[in-house]
Amino acid sequence: GDIDIDTFLHCNDLTYTNNGEQELSKYKKGDKIKVKVLEIKASDQKIRVGLRQTQPDPFDWFKDKKIKQTITVKIISTDNKGLIVRPEGCELDLPIKKSNIAMNVADQRQSRFTGGERIDCAILDLDIDKRKVTLSIKLLEEIEKKEALEKYGAEGSGKNLPFSSLSEDLKKKDKKKD
Repeated sequence: GDIDIDTFLHCNDLTYTNNGEQELSKYKKGDKIKVKVLEIKASDQKIRVGLRQTQPDPFDWFKDKKIKQTITVKIISTDNKGLIVRPEGCELDLPIKKSNIAMNVADQRQSRFTGGERIDCAILDLDIDKRKVTLSIKLLEEIEKKEALEKYGAEGSGKNLPFSSLSEDLKKKDKKKD
């Protein structure tokens, strides 16, 4: 009611998606916001609160996903380190490192992609507790290549597939059979 209580809201508890420092600049003294009490230290007379905890966690999108699962993402931007993508139906922007763009080193150019483009990739690593996810187009290519080799075990069948080294892989497979 009429009680004034000072609380501590760390910039990391402001938002799930943006940089906390940048988000902090959107607020000024006297703004009213709805927060959730996160911690009470009665002995120190301190209360810690969070704003992001009042909102849905975008990382929850990954709770029903698993490693090697294919997902569709939208390319947000490209830079010299790789791609920044956003999974469809998710609010998180995630990186795909340059080394995870393609199996063939010559195809690892991020300039092949444009912003707004939709592509498929696979989940390379997923740790819900640590809130860490790694996406890879390269892993998806490896999975598809393995499936193609198992399905089309003859060299002639593989000629029409878009894998540059499929013929060599099939020859190796045939040599192993002999």
